[in-house]
Amino acid sequence: MNTVRAAYAVREELDIPRPDLGKAVVAALDVHTEGRNTMALFLGVAGFETNIVEMGMMEDDIVGFCKEPDVTVCCVSGEFASVSSKIKKIGDMLTEAGLRDRVVYNAGGMTVSEEAAERAGADVFSRSGAESVFLIKKKVLERKRGKA
Repeated sequence: MNTVRAAYAVREELDIPRPDLGKAVVAALDVHTEGRNTMALFLGVAGFETNIVEMGMMEDDIVGFCKEPDVTVCCVSGEFASVSSKIKKIGDMLTEAGLRDRVVYNAGGMTVSEEAAERAGADVFSRSGAESVFLIKKKVLERKRGKA
């Protein structure tokens, strides 16, 4: 968490403008907080405001955060195979809530396969967090251009 704040401070000190990319909700579905924090850092550097979801939040809590009007991204990750059903449930809940046209969904982590991410309805998947952020930013900008 301190690293994310430090990245924002450096960006501000260097007077690097933040593009208007919206807010990213970033959650760990198990104890995978290192991956969650890394994604939050990468997203912050890319220009997203990040909302890091605390441990223990349920799927409906995560989707609830995504209902805020400025949220454009939902990233979830996990380290254990047991998260596959949670990833799918969140994808389904985002669809049911009517958020899929606005919120880019990303699922990742050590045990998350591309197939599992696809089954969950993820818009973006990569084995690399840095590449995931590149793909997320590209998808958000495409959606923004489509609505302009």
